[in-house]
Amino acid sequence: MNRHKQPIRLLVVDDQDDQWHLIEWAFRQGLPTAHITRVTTHSEAVSYLTDCLAQGWNFPDLVLLDLYMPKRQDGWQTLEAIRTLPVPLDRIPVVMLSSSDEPDDIREAYEHGCSSYMIKPTTQLEWLNYFQALQTYWWDTVSAPPMSHLI
Repeated sequence: MNRHKQPIRLLVVDDQDDQWHLIEWAFRQGLPTAHITRVTTHSEAVSYLTDCLAQGWNFPDLVLLDLYMPKRQDGWQTLEAIRTLPVPLDRIPVVMLSSSDEPDDIREAYEHGCSSYMIKPTTQLEWLNYFQALQTYWWDTVSAPPMSHLI
């Protein structure tokens, strides 16, 4: 059971439309009340987050960040930019998503400040299972202060 009274808010940073359609479908099936915003570039992600702060919008509870957008340097750049944003944006959990299971990619993701590294599922059922596990972990298991208390 989701302990949050507010709907879950997610920011998805992924440049591939085919992946986005799978992600969106799985969210609608597994987390139908979630508010999902998608951006496709580093600059859109940073702009969206800084607009949240400037406008007093509800911050995302979690960022799902594709590593290869289209190059892995783009993912690193975006993750590093998020981690250097003002409080509380710098504390938003970032889950790095990638098709890569290369040990160097995984190690570097954590070195750059990701909260978790997840290898992208390949089927609809795997995506659905992934988002059910994501909900269980990030909203039913982990205890974190509300973003409003971090300002």
